[in-house]
Amino acid sequence: WTPSAGGESAFLAFNPDDKLLESAANDKTVKIWDLASGNELRALAPQGAAVYSLAFNADGTLLAQAGGDKTERLYHVASESDIRQLGTKPAACFP
Repeated sequence: WTPSAGGESAFLAFNPDDKLLESAANDKTVKIWDLASGNELRALAPQGAAVYSLAFNADGTLLAQAGGDKTERLYHVASESDIRQLGTKPAACFP
């Protein structure tokens, strides 16, 4: 299996227990994968631009994403809900 279904994966993040993988592709898609089966569990709502950074929190319940639109978003893994958009950062923080 490949986490690049839908576009070339640019960034990957493993959850703390190494059971899930979050992938961000250059087509603005962000997906969560089950590592044991290789199956896509869900696709998150696309950002306005490519995602440049991904991270799970320490207990794996939240996902953080930062994108080319200079916004950061926080998602709750179990409910797949967008908790909040954290705002914008100066362009120097992004590639």
